[in-house]
Amino acid sequence: MAIYISTAQELIDLPNNTTETVYLTSSIDLTGYTYTPKTFKGTFDGNYHKITGLSAPLFDVLDGATVKNVKIIGANVQTNATAGAGILANTVKNATLYRIAIYDSSITAISSTYCGALIGFVQPGYRLSVSQCAVRHVDVYGQKNVGGLIGYIGTDDYTITDSYFIGSVRATTVENIGGFIGYAKMSGSAKIDKCYVMATFTCPDVFMANQFVNFS
Repeated sequence: MAIYISTAQELIDLPNNTTETVYLTSSIDLTGYTYTPKTFKGTFDGNYHKITGLSAPLFDVLDGATVKNVKIIGANVQTNATAGAGILANTVKNATLYRIAIYDSSITAISSTYCGALIGFVQPGYRLSVSQCAVRHVDVYGQKNVGGLIGYIGTDDYTITDSYFIGSVRATTVENIGGFIGYAKMSGSAKIDKCYVMATFTCPDVFMANQFVNFS
């Protein structure tokens, strides 16, 4: 059964652990609303509509989910999360992300161990596919494992293609600070292709930051 969302309240009321296909039928403005991110297990199709006024991650956990055709504009996410923190999602288990755009936004998560604009933390042993995702004019501010696009990829089963980050990366430490990804495993079936980054850094020692990715 499909779920159609046209208002902020309908997005807020989306059930936790939804496995359905969700369609946005209009742009959503969350300004002034209290929004609590949830675990999502279905397909979320933004139909290229905009989500504005976001003050919390859109999703807490993506678990076997597909998210596509979503535009997040003007998000100002401030979170006290101590694990993953991201504007689209805090944590990913299995996920496919396609044509996600995040523009003119910021995330502040200085208590977080993993922080990125798109995703904070990709858990070990799971799968991630990212394609044609654009993050532009976004400020990412975390503690460690901080990356413009993704904070930390703990799996070697991932593909990231045709995606970019333009913005600033700030951190309170120098542990795994990257313009594109804070830390990623680069073994197994891991693949990053046709991606680019233009990042500025602020951290205790900018010479310890990696313009693209820290990997092992």
